[in-house]
Amino acid sequence: MSRSAVARARLGRTRYPDIPSVDQLHLAEAAPAPLRPQLKPSPGLASPLIEEARKLNVHPDFKYLSDLQLKNTHQDHEYWKQEFARVSAGNNLEERRAVLKKYIECAYEPEPVFAPADTELVKPKWTLTHPNSSTRDAFAYIESHWGLLVKSSVSESGGSLIQNQYPFLIPAGRFRESYYWDTCFGVDGLLASGRCELARMQADNLLENIRRFGFIPNGSRDYYLSRSQVPLSASMIRKIVEASHLEYSNSNDTAGSSRLLRWVRERAVPLLEREFLDFWSDSTTRFDAATGLHHHWDELNIKRPERFSADIEDHLGASFRDVRASAESGLDFTDICRGKSGKNESSQFASVLLNAVLCGFIRDLAWLAGFAKMESKQKTFLALQEQRCTALNKYLWDDVGGAYRHYHLKDKTQSEGLCFTTYAPLYARACTPAQAARVVEAARVLESNGGICASTLRESSHQWDGPNGWAPAQMLAVEGLLNYGYVDDARRIAEKWISTLSAVHSDHQQFFERVDVDTRALPSEGYDKYPVQEGFLWTNASFVWMLSTVMAKQFEPIDLAAENG
Repeated sequence: MSRSAVARARLGRTRYPDIPSVDQLHLAEAAPAPLRPQLKPSPGLASPLIEEARKLNVHPDFKYLSDLQLKNTHQDHEYWKQEFARVSAGNNLEERRAVLKKYIECAYEPEPVFAPADTELVKPKWTLTHPNSSTRDAFAYIESHWGLLVKSSVSESGGSLIQNQYPFLIPAGRFRESYYWDTCFGVDGLLASGRCELARMQADNLLENIRRFGFIPNGSRDYYLSRSQVPLSASMIRKIVEASHLEYSNSNDTAGSSRLLRWVRERAVPLLEREFLDFWSDSTTRFDAATGLHHHWDELNIKRPERFSADIEDHLGASFRDVRASAESGLDFTDICRGKSGKNESSQFASVLLNAVLCGFIRDLAWLAGFAKMESKQKTFLALQEQRCTALNKYLWDDVGGAYRHYHLKDKTQSEGLCFTTYAPLYARACTPAQAARVVEAARVLESNGGICASTLRESSHQWDGPNGWAPAQMLAVEGLLNYGYVDDARRIAEKWISTLSAVHSDHQQFFERVDVDTRALPSEGYDKYPVQEGFLWTNASFVWMLSTVMAKQFEPIDLAAENG
């Protein structure tokens, strides 16, 4: 099946029409925007000439090409189309590239800038009292930048954007749409900063994706409709339900409490159950019935249209499906999943992160079922949790090294090297206290001056290896340590990360997608890495979450701070 056919099939149906839509039942207090029909794949998927533009490297970032829309008026369209046909008959590559670039500029345009979110949702609310001025300044930057990270779908788009009916979180930089696991980490920042209504909107958006497509796509673009991303939805929704329940109870909001209970029972639990059973537990795609383990996959085995132009996909995986599976894992790219081929074999590895997160997924789903007094469902989910945790600890636990490692399903071997995902079973509460203690010791090799390294593979050129420091790595490690009572270790890592981000912000007046935790500065650029992105949603969220949850810092309302000043 072609990528256009996959997108057309997903866009043209609703996977679970019998479950209430977001229009019929939503947790957010505000009503959702109407859903607009979106039946055709975007030009970035369907246009042969845009594909030719990728082959000729007309633009340095193919994601730009993938997000173009057809212009309403294009006076010289036919002229440049004929010119390209003429020069294509010859062998002058530079002439072909120049003419095709003119044609693309004539016929297509970037999609409209997204509409900003409601000011009340994103306006600065808090100030931080802290002895370090750089930390105070970094916090003020984050508070002032929520408006740049929350967008609304424009009224019409002929590009690749999949509509969200509520305002959505974007990572920033080249990532101008919502992403699955980025959104879930971003919600930690929203809840830590008292933005519960905006968090509820993210839950409604993600659940509607499951209802429409049967899963939550990697991101809200039609070229992501063949894969998902790290499944943190149940964990995120549990946190939102807990925060909303507390909010409604404290304010005696009986209508809110009633809506919450109905939403969990009729919408959240049924849709999350379908995501777990129908998508992640499908033995023809992402579930290995022989071991009870999950692995990443993609419906397509062709090059990603949104790739960065420097990505040589033949080198990035044993197959294009392996490259896409790496993208679904969120860890694109790392040498941890190198197989006997000498290349990345992500579609063959049962990864620690995926299997641990799915143990947590079904545990949180059982909690939600208990919250909604769905005792039979809760019992079923708890049994599934036990099965998944048993498989995780049977195949992914390295008893000699005292750590968790990926498991190659075909070769029946564990991965070499150690990456931050060894903390994931602690994060998901999927291991024993004795195993947690051994992980804490084994993972000390990952800790550096500014936080947790991506992996021990320091010779690797990939961005999810070596001293690259990512917010998800810090948050998984810190929350995992807290889950098992290692408070001092959690606080030490949090203090390092907060200090590093404060220093980077002091030097550059911005936050970034990742940093170098050895140098406590921006990472070096090089082979197989797109440029480090500015913004940045999960980095900002990790900073706020660690200050609030780990370091127990109190934020002061801006209005009150002004009065006291």
